[in-house]
Amino acid sequence: MIEEVSTISEADFKRNYINKGKPVIIRHSTEVAQACKFWSMNYLTEKQPEQQVRVASYEDNKLTLFPLEYLKMTMRKFTELVRKDGNHKKYYLAEANLDQTLPISKNEISIPHFIPKNKLLYKLLFIGIDTLTSAHYHFPPLEALLTQVVGEKKVLLYPAAQYKLLYPFPWYSKYSNWSRVPIDPNDENRLCAKEYPKLKNINEYVVLLGPGESLYIPQGWFHVAQGIGESISVSFFFKGSLFNSTFYLVCTAIAANFLKSTLWLRKPKLSLTEFDSREK
Repeated sequence: MIEEVSTISEADFKRNYINKGKPVIIRHSTEVAQACKFWSMNYLTEKQPEQQVRVASYEDNKLTLFPLEYLKMTMRKFTELVRKDGNHKKYYLAEANLDQTLPISKNEISIPHFIPKNKLLYKLLFIGIDTLTSAHYHFPPLEALLTQVVGEKKVLLYPAAQYKLLYPFPWYSKYSNWSRVPIDPNDENRLCAKEYPKLKNINEYVVLLGPGESLYIPQGWFHVAQGIGESISVSFFFKGSLFNSTFYLVCTAIAANFLKSTLWLRKPKLSLTEFDSREK
């Protein structure tokens, strides 16, 4: 079980969760109350219809790890596309700079009081309908607070200590912090895939966030995020410490991944497929 608190002080947040690399659910984030009251896709489109946004485009109705391409369009066009029949899973406004994409947000969202103000790096916006972000983790020392504003978001969490059980891409890949496993949050047997036998040994935590609720995702923790229906959320990224147990666990796992890759490079007769099968 992931611990839950109604609210929390900056000191307790740092001592009990950040320093321990331990996730926590904060049920009441008053700093987004104004946005929770007024925001919707229609509201944001009416406020700034010609605002340019960067939208990820995915293959129709398939559980894919990465988008096919990124498209630039107006907020009005994005809303039209995502609401069109059959398109709700195809377009996702993800990882957009909050202040640049939604200038109005400066008056409706403030930084949660328990995040160390001098550690904040950036704020990212996520808007879509029935969205899915595949399993990945944030490189140390990047910490994240995922705050739901509109709708619900289901998050699957996997401990940093179990990094190797998620079949990460090789260290030299640009996707090295992503899992190769296409985890479907709607599949009750998602950890029983024969192609990925290590999954059955992993600890999975399931969190459902509603408007005004936040989830602290420690550095190194793999997570899958699924928007349920129309969903708008904001992630606050801030700098953590390199000198904690989570950082050590992730670095150790990456080092092991590096050594395996080095061994593969020394044996040119061993194909990538064979190397991949050894990891399973």
